[in-house]
Amino acid sequence: MSDRPSDAQVAECTARAVAGDRASYEALFRMRCAFVEAEAARRLGRRRDLVDDVAQDAWLRVARGPRRCPDAASLDAWLRRVVRSAAIDLLRSELARRAREERAAMERPEAVDFLADVELLEQIRRDAAALGGVSADERAA
Repeated sequence: MSDRPSDAQVAECTARAVAGDRASYEALFRMRCAFVEAEAARRLGRRRDLVDDVAQDAWLRVARGPRRCPDAASLDAWLRRVVRSAAIDLLRSELARRAREERAAMERPEAVDFLADVELLEQIRRDAAALGGVSADERAA
């Protein structure tokens, strides 16, 4: 089979998938798996660690709501849209998780103590730099 399925293959496979034929979903997966993974990698850029998760989520979305596509170009356009949506949702979820973890870490007493120590250290450094033009006697006072 070529890299891109024929329009007739796509039309038949997607029509059967919409009708609930599980074998057609598997055929669709085999036809366009590499395409979906490549699209996920393109969408995620440097976040290669999330490519498999986005591709899996995209295929779950395809399984839950198959669409009839008359040709390979429309199938690829739809799959691109599904992958884009899955990538955006996963990245938003990652950002929200990171923000929750940072908030939880900042609420811990040791984090507050650490920040207070850092602020005190920075103040000492600023004070020491300001005392640079002062004589030893004045610093001692």
